[in-house]
Amino acid sequence: MIGATDQRAQHYGGEVIVGAELGEALGITDEGRTPPSHRSLLGGPPPRSEAVVY
Repeated sequence: MIGATDQRAQHYGGEVIVGAELGEALGITDEGRTPPSHRSLLGGPPPRSEAVVY
């Protein structure tokens, strides 16, 4: 389980992310398997906007 105070998760704050890719980056598995990312089929999240202050 990753909490809001976990240093690994804080890097991703304020971003739209693909859960499967975050799980892979943090080494999280679902009963030993890594769910696939469907980015290639569904498209990725939008990039950060320079107009927004984070």
